[in-house]
Amino acid sequence: MKIDKTTCWYNKECCKNALEYAKTHPLEKTRHFQVLKSLLEIIIRDNAGKKLKLLDIGCGASSLQNTKIIKNNFYYTGSDFELMIQDGATKFNENGNYIICDIVESTEKELEFIKSYDVLVMNAFIDVMQYPIEILTKILSCGNKYVIIHRQRTTNDKTYSVTNPSYGGQTLCSILNQDDFLNVISNHQFIVMQKKNSKVAEDSYSFLLKK
Repeated sequence: MKIDKTTCWYNKECCKNALEYAKTHPLEKTRHFQVLKSLLEIIIRDNAGKKLKLLDIGCGASSLQNTKIIKNNFYYTGSDFELMIQDGATKFNENGNYIICDIVESTEKELEFIKSYDVLVMNAFIDVMQYPIEILTKILSCGNKYVIIHRQRTTNDKTYSVTNPSYGGQTLCSILNQDDFLNVISNHQFIVMQKKNSKVAEDSYSFLLKK
């Protein structure tokens, strides 16, 4: 896959802007977090409160690990490529647990560490991928038990991408064909436990998958 590295996530200044935004806009106070929280609560109930290992893929500033539900119920690890970890996550949460990994450019063998986690969370991650179906396929092939895909836009038309301004740069927004999306999920032996509107747009949804 030929990667477009002109988008904001590969820009040091944009990473700095994203970090500043995270500092002034706590995740727990957003409307969409309540949707994400409700999906995490289903996992907690499904496991009778047992503390599970959670991997936050594309963690950015790792805002998720600051939330009460994560602190009290999961062993958190954030994963992102080097620039975001060094200029985002570690500066926002210095003592957090992180893995530097570029999902896009990693081989399946390099992603095998994902299999050791019970829960995978992708918060507006697939949504900004240049090759969303291919990236989702790579991740689900390593999924062990639960996957949350939060804030993902879908359509009945073919998958397409648009470019939006973001943190002082430009980022992609990938809108997935709903059938293609569901086929990838079923092909990797996952079922959709829950689907909810993400409260950010009419066509933006949050999914809880279980294998």
